[in-house]
This record gives sequence, structure tokens and C-alpha cells, in this order.
Amino acid sequence: MRAQSRRLARLNSEFLDACARLHALHQLLRRVLANDGAALVTLISTHLDTLAILLRTHDSLNHEAEFAGSLQRFQAGMQETIRTGRVRMESDAPALLPDFDTAIELLFRFVDDFARYTRTHAAWKHNEPLALPDRVTYPHVARTHLSVVLASFVRTATTVALIGSFWIATAWPSGGMAVIAATLACGLCATSARPSRLALQMAAGAAFAVVIGCGLTRYVYPAIDGFALLCAVLAPVVVLGTYVASHRHGGGFGMGFLVFFCLLTGPDNVMSYAPETLMNNGVAVVLALLAASLCFALVCPPNAAWLVERTQRELRAQVARACEGRLVGLNHRFHASTHDLMYQLRGLLADRSREHRRALRWMLATLEVGQAVIDLREAASGVSIDEQGHWRAAMQSFRQAVSLLFTAPTDQHRVRALGAVVSALEAAQQSLGMCVAHGHGREVRRMVASLHSIRTALLDRDAPFHRR
Repeated sequence: MRAQSRRLARLNSEFLDACARLHALHQLLRRVLANDGAALVTLISTHLDTLAILLRTHDSLNHEAEFAGSLQRFQAGMQETIRTGRVRMESDAPALLPDFDTAIELLFRFVDDFARYTRTHAAWKHNEPLALPDRVTYPHVARTHLSVVLASFVRTATTVALIGSFWIATAWPSGGMAVIAATLACGLCATSARPSRLALQMAAGAAFAVVIGCGLTRYVYPAIDGFALLCAVLAPVVVLGTYVASHRHGGGFGMGFLVFFCLLTGPDNVMSYAPETLMNNGVAVVLALLAASLCFALVCPPNAAWLVERTQRELRAQVARACEGRLVGLNHRFHASTHDLMYQLRGLLADRSREHRRALRWMLATLEVGQAVIDLREAASGVSIDEQGHWRAAMQSFRQAVSLLFTAPTDQHRVRALGAVVSALEAAQQSLGMCVAHGHGREVRRMVASLHSIRTALLDRDAPFHRR
């Protein structure tokens, strides 16, 4: 079981790697096309069309060995076409050569990552030892800003305190059930982006559960005997609640129905046929859920502007961690944290709103730039310090500038980061000849491609750096 869990975790990690490469390639081609680079896009699209046909005509997840061989033949067949295309670019559009080299590098990385993904899928599917033992899978890393956690705590404490105080002040007979319902609502809604709406749906589901429970308690339970009949009676009710809970927009109704049906009218070892008690407790549950919904909407709502901004700040901080964090396991930690925060932001913001569009731009920029920085650092680690020589200082300045840009995004920091990227790019290109002579040409070409990808991301007119 542990081995299968590791395989599944690595399968997810490698799928995210492949998606990040494809996203970076798509963004690069979009920018090139917007800057009159249709010839380059047409040339790269030829390879992409060939790869798409290969993916459609091969069952990559059932015939992994055959598919891996097809990918290797695809890469080998590209070499001559790439050389011809590059010669044509040198004569027709020399300004597009950096974009061409970067696009080809991203395409090759995507093919390598996808081939690795299929091999890991084969190991997971057939319960075989993991291939590529040098790639270690690290546990999932979730990132939630401390202020988000504190806001959830304040909402929960306020809700339970208000309902508990009302119970004590009025000596309400069903007050205990109301506090239990409020506590359950706080726990079930704690991770929801819209806890007020979820609690309101649960209140509606609980009200329906009270109606069904009264009917069962009054007419059905007294008329049946034995475990088989009990299962036959309860099965349709549970199936109905599960079906409603599985729907995206009706999850709260189904969850409230199932939880409070079992709590209020679930069969006991010594059954009590008291519909009046059930109705009193049902009213207490519904009122408690309505009060919880009101508290969630008024006390530190999760979609408040200041909470969304802190979540965005935590998302941008992932690029700073990509620049300065420990390189071992950094790629996995970056993807796990970034996608977790992206999921939180997508839930907090309404679709098509201005804030949603701005957050989406930050998500895409963080994913693209962070992945490129990690690729750059991994490639640089394959070149010895002596051979890196004079441009190590430029690389360090670049990492500091990009980290500062995402930590405090301003126009001044964007200009500084862009200058640092250009300086590092020039230094890497100047060292390319020496590194090729020492057998490190591949690593430096990867570094140049990563730096150029970051440069185009900073210059993108749709990037969030230009919008404050």
C-alpha cells in the first residue's frame, strides 16, 4: 500500500510537470504570435500536430513500452527538421531565433516529462518497482496563510459562542442539539470558499431531513421489524442524499440531509418513537445552521478583499521560494503549494469578476516564472563553479530581483528584474562557447531557454505586473 501510494504521488507530480511545460510553451507561442511571429508559430505547430497525432493513435497508458519508443523516434525525427527550421529562421527572421530555441527546448522537455509520466503510470498500474530511482517523490505540501486560518477560527468561535450563550440564557431544552449542529456546521464549512452559502444549503437539507424523519418515526419505524426491513427502508433515503451530495451545486443540500437525518432520526438500539422531540431538535438544528450562515457572512468572510490579497501574496511568495529554496525536492514543493493556493483562490472569487481575472493572471505568471526559475537552477547545478565563472554573480542578482518582484510587485521592481534577466542572459550566452568545450553546452542552452522564457513573461502585456 505504501509503495502504491508513493507511485500515485509521483504520478501526480510528473503530471503537473508535463502540464507546466505545456503551459509555458503555449504562453510563449501566444506572445510570439502577438508580436508578428506567425512564421515561427507555424513551424512549431507542425511538430505539435505530429505529436498530437502520436498521442491520439497510441494507447499511451496501456502500451507504455511501445509509446515510449514512439516518443523517442519522434524526438529523433525532429532533429533534422529543427536544424532546417533554424537555418531558415536565421535568414528570414533572426530576431525570432531565441524564441525558436526556447520553444524547441520546452517541446523536448514536455515530451520527456510525458514519457516519464507514462512509465510511472505503468509502474503504478502493474505494481512494479518505480523506474528512475533518482527522482524522489516528496509528500504533499499545503500552503494556507496564517490570517486565513485565524479568520476561520474567529468565525467558528463566534458562532459557537453566540448559540451557546443563547442556550444558557434561555434554558432552551433543545439548545444542546443547536450547539452540536453549529459545531458540525463550523467543521464541515471550515474549508469551504463560501461557508455561508454551504451552511444555508445544509439548513435546507436538514429541514428536509426533519420532514422525512417525522414520516419514518410516525408511520414506518413502528411497522417494521428486523434488520433486513430496516436496511430496505433506509437504503432509498441514504441513496437519495448521496446522489444530491455528489452534485456540484447541490453538495450542501445532500450533506446536510445525510448528516442530520442520521443524527436526528437514525435508528437507535432502543428506539424512541417521539415525533415531538424530533421536531423540536429539528427546529433547533435548522435555526443553528441559519445562525451559522449569518455569522459566516458577517464575521471575517473568506472572500473579503484583505483575505484574498493575503492568499495572493502567499501565492506570489512561491516564486521567491523557487528562487531561494533548497533545490532538492523544490520542484515538487513548488507545484504542490502553488496548485493548492490556486485552488483556494478559484473558490474564493466569482467567475468573470475583475478580481478573478487579476488573480488568474497571477496564477499563470507564478506557475510559468517559478517553473522556469527551478529549471534554471537545476541546469546551473550541472555546471561546476569554475566553469560558470563571471556570470555566477549575474545569476545571483537575477534570483534576488525576481524574488523581490513577486514579493513586492511594482513597476520599479519589474524594470529591475527585467534588467537582471537580460544581464544573466547575456552572461550565459557569452559563456556558452567555453561550456560547450567542457561538455556543458546542453545545460547552458537550457539556462538560456529558461531565462528567455522569464524575459518574455515579464514583457507580456497581459502580465499582472502592469496592473496594480
